[in-house]
Amino acid sequence: MEKSTTAAILLLLYFFEFCPQPGVSSFANPSDDLGGTAGCPLVTTLSANYSVLLLERGNIPSAYPNVLRQNETLANFMQEDGGKTPVQRFTSEDGVANVRGRILGWSSMINIGIFSRADSEFYDKSGIKLDMNLVNNSYEWVENTVIFRPNVTRWQSVVKDAMLEAGVRPDNGLTLDHILGSKVTGTLLDNRGKRHGAVEHLNKGHPKNLRVAIHATVERIIFSFKASGLSAKGIIYSDSNGRSHRALIRGKGEVILSAGAIGSPQLLLLSGVGPKSYLSSRKIPVVHPQPYVGQFMRDVVDEDLRVMGIKALRVVDGSVFNLSPGTNPQATLMMLGRYVGVQMLEERSE
Repeated sequence: MEKSTTAAILLLLYFFEFCPQPGVSSFANPSDDLGGTAGCPLVTTLSANYSVLLLERGNIPSAYPNVLRQNETLANFMQEDGGKTPVQRFTSEDGVANVRGRILGWSSMINIGIFSRADSEFYDKSGIKLDMNLVNNSYEWVENTVIFRPNVTRWQSVVKDAMLEAGVRPDNGLTLDHILGSKVTGTLLDNRGKRHGAVEHLNKGHPKNLRVAIHATVERIIFSFKASGLSAKGIIYSDSNGRSHRALIRGKGEVILSAGAIGSPQLLLLSGVGPKSYLSSRKIPVVHPQPYVGQFMRDVVDEDLRVMGIKALRVVDGSVFNLSPGTNPQATLMMLGRYVGVQMLEERSE
């Protein structure tokens, strides 16, 4: 397995060792438009009470002005992947070509902007214990920052009319709910054609408690072995020059992976958490056997998103779901980041 070629966001509470090196830019001011789809609302929420460090291998959105323009959306998908572009191309093992974000804000900075809440079935079968009052409050918190009513063009109106004529009913008008029938949903693109991605949630963060590093590629998690059990204590990351550094937690701090449905399982595997046979075949020392890591959507966590058998380690991204939200997942991921952040603040106040 290659050394963490995926984008990675990692959040550290109570960080005490982090020295920005050449090639690793750090930001104490959240107005610089930084973050990831689930990680951004999560880190913003936690920064209200705790010191948080967010690591991302990509660059800031302003380094790629095209990602902020609606009329350049398709052009971003078409550009050649030079290894530092905001769009990373990859092919699955069964030969399906795909792309994902390689930029702070992740795929919310390169997608077509559709924002729709999960369908009703998702909340019962996601595998996560959800408080629906907090779910709705978290959605609203997200939507107050990044969601706009779309400008419905002539061809879009024609498509909707055709759907209604074909029997795709009822006509639900404008709604963010994912329900039966036809509707107009929300968008990340304002009426001037400017994108407002998940990064904008950081504008709500506490500037003294929040630090963000870019060009920081996470290599693996650092663990401590004690009589009380296995615990995460930090990470090893490399800067843009290939030099390794580390960031450690203290006290009751936690390592939180928000590297996506592909990236988080990969980071666990690279850190020695996964099937023994697979890790041995890749010459990765086994730290904690987990037979299903990387094989299913939800394999890597319990109902509170803690990695089973390892203290101070959580995963907060699309890899924790048992099933798809039934629509574009970005709304659900942003909600999840806010949701878990609020829950963690409540846990720590008890």
